[in-house]
Amino acid sequence: MVVPHKPLRIAILQNDTKSEGYGNEFMNSFLTAIHGVKPDIEVSIFDPIEKQEYPNLDNDKYDAIILSGGTTEHDSTIPWVDKMQRFVRDTVTAHPDQTLIGICWGHQAIHRALGGVVRRIPAGPFVQVGHELTPAGKEFFPNTTKEGILAINTMHHTEVLETAPGFQVLLARNEACLSANKNILTIQAHPEIGPVFAEELVRLHFEKDLADGVMDEWLRNLNGDLDNGLVWQRIVQWIETPADRH
Repeated sequence: MVVPHKPLRIAILQNDTKSEGYGNEFMNSFLTAIHGVKPDIEVSIFDPIEKQEYPNLDNDKYDAIILSGGTTEHDSTIPWVDKMQRFVRDTVTAHPDQTLIGICWGHQAIHRALGGVVRRIPAGPFVQVGHELTPAGKEFFPNTTKEGILAINTMHHTEVLETAPGFQVLLARNEACLSANKNILTIQAHPEIGPVFAEELVRLHFEKDLADGVMDEWLRNLNGDLDNGLVWQRIVQWIETPADRH
């Protein structure tokens, strides 16, 4: 049985490039969210794009590995994307007890690597705050601010059309999923990003392609009550209690 470290050790695979102009804002968002739950959690950041860095799971144990968001197409002819997909498959095969978490691009990458279907959304980008919980989602995320709804922000051009085999759907539209062995959690939304940074990203990358009224509604909901903190509390609790998953 896996016994978590004290304090927890988490690895983040940084799947965005700093050349997009955001510097360390994405990683700082993760650090703020994680340490907001438990300040002593040890976080190691790996660069799988430029430095081709990955955790060595034979020698270096982590309680969870997070695949972050990003903007690169899920094209296996792109060397680093192919390597990421192989890392996911190899980890699931050789280390089935390893906890994996996919956020946004990472959510899509895990499903793509494990046999799911990922596509560009035909109707254009999807931005929303507030997602309908499935019965399994209500069990995984109890005590949300609004009953039956998880209030976290999502913004994406690409979606998981079909989940990888064996995954339970936690949110409508395959926006969050849990593997059959309960060791892999994927979330399309960005619970690590607060309203100010989220608005900056949407205005820059999404607003011009949104239908009339969508931006105004999204902003109203974004500045309402969010479940970001609740989500991270639940994720940390889930990481800490692998024995309770089965």
